[in-house]
Amino acid sequence: MSDGAAAFLKKHKRLNILVNNAGIMAPKQRMINSRGWEIQAATNHLGHFLLTALLLPALEAADGEPRVVNVSSVAQLAAPRGILYGPGYFPTHEKYNFATRWEVYGMSKLANIMFTHELQDRLRASGSKVKVCVSHPGWTATELQVGRFPGPTGVLDRALNAIMGMTPRQGALTQIMAAVDPQAVDKGFYGPSECASGSAALRDFITPLNASHCTRHLPDCRRFLTQRPRLPAEWVAWGDAVVLGAPFNPACKDKALTARLWRESEDVLDIKFLSA
Repeated sequence: MSDGAAAFLKKHKRLNILVNNAGIMAPKQRMINSRGWEIQAATNHLGHFLLTALLLPALEAADGEPRVVNVSSVAQLAAPRGILYGPGYFPTHEKYNFATRWEVYGMSKLANIMFTHELQDRLRASGSKVKVCVSHPGWTATELQVGRFPGPTGVLDRALNAIMGMTPRQGALTQIMAAVDPQAVDKGFYGPSECASGSAALRDFITPLNASHCTRHLPDCRRFLTQRPRLPAEWVAWGDAVVLGAPFNPACKDKALTARLWRESEDVLDIKFLSA
């Protein structure tokens, strides 16, 4: 990560948009990297935190309104206990099974949106012009899901992808809109429109962009839904790119919790980032 950032900064003085998209999802076996960190915590959050810290000077040097987009997920709801800290950053001491590996994935996705909120607050406090947004891409048919479910490797995963997954092009739309929407607000949260039309429990959080704005700025973000009936899992996983009114997990707005995540991240990475 450090070498990659150094190579970029050697060639480029300015960076307009940084999309933190790297991710790994609920591997069947607990994985620990060479530094002793649980692999989902390392890849999905700590890597994003470190890369943003390293590239912030280039973002600050950019013209206009540079932007950071962190890719989260509705899977943040899989961490009802919030983020737990322990050996390996996210706990490595718990029994690793189907439920706990998805909870750890949920923690990493919750960390993405908590990082978004705390990063934006610290940037604004420092007088920075950098805007930070977050996205939930929806169920997208990629290799991310393969090997994540019970049964012969990849069989169920690929079947579910075929039934419920959007194409990578569709799945990228929320990230694109978060990166270029001229009406974006601080901590703006983007996701698929089926969150609004399919699930009563989530509907109150949604404020879709009007069609004329979406068509004017991102023509490709319209007319992707097919006419077949939606399955329950697609209620939060399909649709046009829209603005979601608020994060799904209230921990995202708890200042004490977001500040602790920041401190824990600095400590494990042994860096100081926008801290006194």
